[in-house]
Amino acid sequence: MKLAFGLFALAAAQDGASAQTQDDGAQSQGAQSQGAQDQGGYGGESAGYEAEPASYGEAAPIYRAPDICLTACPKEAPCQHPSGGCAPKSCGGEVQSYGGEAQSGYRRLQDGSQGAQGGYGQAQQSYGGEAQYAAPAAYAAPQPSCGCPYGTTDTSGNVLSNTWVLWIGFALLFIPAMWFLCYMFGDLTDDGEINGSNTQRNTMGLHRVVAGFICVFASLAYLTMATGHGYITRCCDGRTFFYARYIDWTLTTPLMIWELSSLAREVATIVANQNGTAPTITSLDMVFLIFMDLLMIISGLIGSLICGGSKWVFFGFSMLAFIPILSQLCSWDRTIQEMATTIADLALSNPSLGATAAARVRNYRNAMNITVITWFFYPVVWVLAEGTGTISANAEAICYTVLDVLAKSVFGFIIVRNMQSPQ
Repeated sequence: MKLAFGLFALAAAQDGASAQTQDDGAQSQGAQSQGAQDQGGYGGESAGYEAEPASYGEAAPIYRAPDICLTACPKEAPCQHPSGGCAPKSCGGEVQSYGGEAQSGYRRLQDGSQGAQGGYGQAQQSYGGEAQYAAPAAYAAPQPSCGCPYGTTDTSGNVLSNTWVLWIGFALLFIPAMWFLCYMFGDLTDDGEINGSNTQRNTMGLHRVVAGFICVFASLAYLTMATGHGYITRCCDGRTFFYARYIDWTLTTPLMIWELSSLAREVATIVANQNGTAPTITSLDMVFLIFMDLLMIISGLIGSLICGGSKWVFFGFSMLAFIPILSQLCSWDRTIQEMATTIADLALSNPSLGATAAARVRNYRNAMNITVITWFFYPVVWVLAEGTGTISANAEAICYTVLDVLAKSVFGFIIVRNMQSPQ
């Protein structure tokens, strides 16, 4: 009985395994049939793409890449990626090839013997029947080549690394300012008259105090920049931009125009009184030049903060405002030269007044010449620095410092030193 039950269980187990095998085979055939059907659908009629053009034929939307505000990279890692990251410079050997085979950066110096093929232990055929081995070739160490990694830009020139030029500019502006103001203080405390006129003494003191204030304002701007203030980092390229310069120019250049126009009007007034006519140079001309000067500086400031092509629109606007300034200064110079004959006649009839007028002419021409020459080079530096980034931040600081010292300290020295009226 037990034997019969055992045989029956064994037979049932074999029947179940056979049925499972058949079911797996049927599923496998069904999967292959489904795969063939799918393949025929894509490769033959392509019914999936033709039937639903709305889902497969529409173009994907295009999104504008977000703007990235670049910051200044440190000098230890000056290589900047467009994403804003900074990386240090890397050094590697130059790979040189000899006979079509790269030497992995090592330069071959000499062969062990003639006929050697450059291999280590390579056999050389001899006439005695024995194989001889040539000495191995010697190679020099690779030449290191340092630079920024691929895809990055070297931004080491975008940051002012040395502030010594700013400290020198501060000293060359502050010391003359103190001298001009001391000169002015002497005029204010002098109870005596100059050439018998207190008006002349007050006029000389006013010119000297204006010259002193011009250099004081400029020295304050350089002190601000030298101590690490008065600048921003432009988001578009990570370059350091010192806006303190433009604040300085906004305060000092109108005072310089006032100095020049005052000297020109003094000469025109002396000649007009001699001839009994109205002065040809009026205060309205000075107001016009100051207004154009402010437009020139403000438009240049706006252009400096823009990195796109529209910056040149503001630069052109600034130059349009700059042209009338140069034209007017040169026009005044021609007018004063035409008065030379009248001044010479005035010196014969009134030597003191004629000498004063001649001194004013000399002061104006010297101050005008240095102003026109230095102001002409400011736009050139702007194009090379803020405009195109051709020169580094260090070179930009040097150029602007030289121009500021010439246009302010030397300008003030001409005004103050030559304001002494002839005795």
